[in-house]
Amino acid sequence: GPSGPGATDAYTVLGVARGLSDREYKVAYLKLAKTCHPDMNPGDKDATARFQAVSASYEKVKDAAARARYELELSSQASRARTPHQQHRAADAQGPS
Repeated sequence: GPSGPGATDAYTVLGVARGLSDREYKVAYLKLAKTCHPDMNPGDKDATARFQAVSASYEKVKDAAARARYELELSSQASRARTPHQQHRAADAQGPS
């Protein structure tokens, strides 16, 4: 998926902390999903995009197995991101495309 500089992790998207119960994640998801649901925001492309992001994020944290997989994914991304420093600086020098 998109993991560029603008990408935020699932917990941030849902506005939740790590270590909550499945139920707490579900409640947070449903609350958000309701506010940005396409049916509630007809013709609002931002709301639709937000709804998709919220749904995708919930899929990653909805139960213990999903969270375990997601944590692994995050830590492997983090270790990849830490290594190539020079590459990173070169990309920053070019500025936004």
